[in-house]
Amino acid sequence: MAKMEYGAYMDKVGSKINDAKASLMANGQRTQEGFMYTAERLRQSASNFYFSASSTVNDPVEAMFTAFSERPGMSDVDNVAGVDLVDINIMATQQSVMSYLSVERAMDKPIDIAWYQKLIAINDAGGFAKGEDVLNPYNPLPTKINLGAVVTSKDVAVDADGDVEIVLDAKPLVKKQVTIVAKDGTGAVVATGSDLKGDGVIYWDNGTACDSATVNYDTATVNLTGVVSSVAASLTAAGNIDRTSQGDGANTLKVKPKTETVTLVSKPNRIILENSFEDNMFINKQAYNLSNVGVQLDFGKRAINQCLQSFVNYLDVTSVTKTAEVMLGQAPSDELDYTDYLISTSEASTKNDMVNQYVLKLEKTLQTRSGKGVTAFLVDSEAAIILGNNPMYFNGNPAFGQNLDGMIGTYRGIPVIRHHALNGILDTAEVKYGFLGALYKSPDGVTAPTCYGEFLPPYSVVPALNYDNPSQYSQGLFSQSVTDKLVPELAAYMKIIVATND
Repeated sequence: MAKMEYGAYMDKVGSKINDAKASLMANGQRTQEGFMYTAERLRQSASNFYFSASSTVNDPVEAMFTAFSERPGMSDVDNVAGVDLVDINIMATQQSVMSYLSVERAMDKPIDIAWYQKLIAINDAGGFAKGEDVLNPYNPLPTKINLGAVVTSKDVAVDADGDVEIVLDAKPLVKKQVTIVAKDGTGAVVATGSDLKGDGVIYWDNGTACDSATVNYDTATVNLTGVVSSVAASLTAAGNIDRTSQGDGANTLKVKPKTETVTLVSKPNRIILENSFEDNMFINKQAYNLSNVGVQLDFGKRAINQCLQSFVNYLDVTSVTKTAEVMLGQAPSDELDYTDYLISTSEASTKNDMVNQYVLKLEKTLQTRSGKGVTAFLVDSEAAIILGNNPMYFNGNPAFGQNLDGMIGTYRGIPVIRHHALNGILDTAEVKYGFLGALYKSPDGVTAPTCYGEFLPPYSVVPALNYDNPSQYSQGLFSQSVTDKLVPELAAYMKIIVATND
């Protein structure tokens, strides 16, 4: 088919994305904002493909399945022409578990940037050192922040009787808030002085330590006369810094935004289907014979589904394995020895409560690390059995028993994602483990442990013949994308011992 004009092509893409909006938001993993990220990914990759395509549109259906519709008895698959790369990308997005694990980004170039912003300190103040994170959206709020009064103090030793000058490190000082403490050789307090009137004169509760003391608030200097070293072996002066009068704001916390970036490098993904005309002739002849007795086989739809399943599997595997890799980059939150709770000897309620206690500790680890709660659990087959055997907290869906991978239910209302790519990733020669991960992915599509970036959607090329054996041909399914880590703090995991070789 002739190549469509760009504006009409993008109008068609936009219309299909809008039609799919409700279904893309149906599972609750995307808000309106989250849908915008998904829509932009679908739109941008389709746009990128337009400029990569030749004079004929190389969408998967047009390239891979035209031969079926041209065979006798296969006229019922003409509907295939209405399904193109945008539809397949939308359907793959709908069916993939990626929506629970990874955020999505459009890639304008094969190498692009994902980013988020935080605030860092640019001076030593407010409880922070220069360069420290003051506000990271994916870390707990720091408890050491101090935006109240800032105290400056200094200790001096008294070696002999006489006058002593103490210069504090920051100026000016707040009036009436300067104190001096005198201690003897044992460290016991012998006298305390303070400026009661704000006139710079220090008044003492014990006059034996010195004759007099004054403070200059502008220079942050304390002067004492007639200090008696046998009474006051050391002196400590302290005052509150008057930050409102500091011209340079040295003791006021100053912050600036800093952008954290992640470089996404898309990679070509390829599936090559090898076939032969003899095989297709046999299939089409069987289909034609069956159609004569009223049995209609839509090979176009079947092929589309197989194509879709391959691409969905790719999205799932890359999202699951990269998310698990981020989790495994940190220490496990805990290790539960499930072999202690045998079905034959353990009370079910005891076992269930113990499992739930460890899950709660896993959630606490994620909250402590990121300040966020759990939006999904990621499990292997062993951990899925353990959670599924806990009816007090787990509510399974039909996929739990029917599908190997996917969203299999909820644990205390939180989606549980199972994938066999995780099976055995923790195993050693002595111990068989179950893998139980927890993560936070924001429904607005801003953040998650991992990010899926797409430069080119799934597409195909026209069949290529084997010149050595012309009855053979091959077809390829291609895309260009990547899944990479974004915010590792948003993931945690625990280990479950399910068997040992002892």
